[in-house]
Amino acid sequence: MNRLLLHIASLLTLIFLVSCSGKEDAKSAEDVQQGQTAPVGQKNYVQKVLGLQFTSAYCQACPGLASSLKEAEELMPGVLVPISFHLDYNDMSDPMAVSASSTLMRKYGFNVLPYFVINFRDGEIGVGTDVDSVLEAVRYELEQWPVECGVAVKSEYDAQNGKVTVTVRVASNVEGRYRCNAFLVEDGIDYLQVGAADGEAYLHDNVVRKMMSVSIEGSNLGSGLALEAGTEYPLTFSSQLDPSWNPDAMRVVAVAMATEDQGRTYYCANVNSCALQDGESDYLTE
Repeated sequence: MNRLLLHIASLLTLIFLVSCSGKEDAKSAEDVQQGQTAPVGQKNYVQKVLGLQFTSAYCQACPGLASSLKEAEELMPGVLVPISFHLDYNDMSDPMAVSASSTLMRKYGFNVLPYFVINFRDGEIGVGTDVDSVLEAVRYELEQWPVECGVAVKSEYDAQNGKVTVTVRVASNVEGRYRCNAFLVEDGIDYLQVGAADGEAYLHDNVVRKMMSVSIEGSNLGSGLALEAGTEYPLTFSSQLDPSWNPDAMRVVAVAMATEDQGRTYYCANVNSCALQDGESDYLTE
């Protein structure tokens, strides 16, 4: 009798665990979906550089870095793609802060703003915030790490229910392990900025509203295995927009993350972007 009860209890536990696992898988599938691979061959991809700006509305020195990034974009058009992570600062709560900002702050170990990093590089001590330092860091990245992969991105926005669906496609000329991430970014947010010129309205650009992957290193492509050269690997993210965000002023920044140490760390290997409202950008090639 005791053996029978024990067997029944074990069976019920197994059914419960399988049921729970199925629910979690279904929930994850709504947010991230792996697509079918497709051959694309070898391409001469255009290399873009991702710039991570760490800032706060309550940082006196932060407007200087924002100005440097705008000038750098003008001097090197189509190369630098900045995204801005806001943080609570000086005991003040920044309404544009996201949880990924704090995670990255711990990753890089800084506690003073502004702070700037290129391409999620590990071991980065931060780039100077003047325009010459930014330009030098971008040029160094282009020279030291030649481009090997491309990124394509498409965004579909359902205004009726506030849902955005983003499909990122990554293809590489060499075999390797890749992950991808996507960031919902908003421009032109009218909010105060300590250190800005008195009497002038301040608009915050490139503000990361949401990171679509659950990890700052992105989501696996090809189940985390080495991707075949010349083959395209797609991944689809979906998310709800906050009603306070302005879809007309938003973009999707899609990032291909590669590794040089067998998956212990990942860096941005290339980046692309498109408008959030039904925008699309195919692979950029020369």
